[in-house]
Amino acid sequence: MNYIKRILTHVEINEDFIPNSNLEYSVYYDGSKQFQAILENTPRNKTTVGYKDAPKSINYTLDKPLNMFTEEEKRDILHYRGLSLKDGFEIGDVFMEKSFITLKKYK
Repeated sequence: MNYIKRILTHVEINEDFIPNSNLEYSVYYDGSKQFQAILENTPRNKTTVGYKDAPKSINYTLDKPLNMFTEEEKRDILHYRGLSLKDGFEIGDVFMEKSFITLKKYK
């Protein structure tokens, strides 16, 4: 997969299989429906417990196109992040809120 845009950096991803929630990932989006979270190779990560055992790559799929989100869904997603519609609605908001993405695989 060719991920064309990095949409988030220094993201702590909450998944049961990640050995430490303090590990940070960069998230890439292909512009359509695929996300890939890549474990950051930073000094902070390298000294965090669980870095060696953490998945280096996690793939997700967007469950529906961004332009198909209703105003209510957008408000709910932004509310989760402490934002409102006037702050704008972006793909990174959907990824962080997670209710419209599906985990595909990790390694």
